[in-house]
Amino acid sequence: LKAISDIFEPGSVIKPLTMAFLLEENPQLVHETVKTDPGYFYLDNHRIRDLGNNGTLTLEDILVHSSNVGISNLVLENASGKLCDFWSQFSLMQGSQIEFRPEGHGDLPKYILPGSFSEATMSFGYGFKMNLIQLAQLYAVIAGDGTFKPVTLLAGDKSHREDKQIFSEQTVLKMRQILQAPVARGTA
Repeated sequence: LKAISDIFEPGSVIKPLTMAFLLEENPQLVHETVKTDPGYFYLDNHRIRDLGNNGTLTLEDILVHSSNVGISNLVLENASGKLCDFWSQFSLMQGSQIEFRPEGHGDLPKYILPGSFSEATMSFGYGFKMNLIQLAQLYAVIAGDGTFKPVTLLAGDKSHREDKQIFSEQTVLKMRQILQAPVARGTA
């Protein structure tokens, strides 16, 4: 019951989905590195920091080190103003539409100022909320074929549910490869 009734800020587990969004927007980012020196930066008088100075990071390294500085810099430099729209396509405010009540509905701001601290923190899972079923649905997009499939408890139920293509096959395959690194050598 708690998996659908309780809502929370997802935190760092959202970084791979933010990264997939960035790769979908610009597949060439896979070749980029991000400078995270000295391990923190200030935005709107707030500090965004990592646990240490990780230097220059690849996309894999951003997930291995769970770098808030790295993922937020990627968003601010490559997709500023687009992240809130990306999360809104998952209907976080309406919940998962699962046939079980009470379901906790997520919380997503209607608008985030591009380049703001709020947008930066959203890249690493703060400033919006979801329930555990919604988080599982998001990861299923990467685990599957890039398609968002509404969850149901009813076998064969296709009423009022439409699948939605979110990521290309190229993005999904690259993210699966990238996600092996935190398990092999990082924070997972």
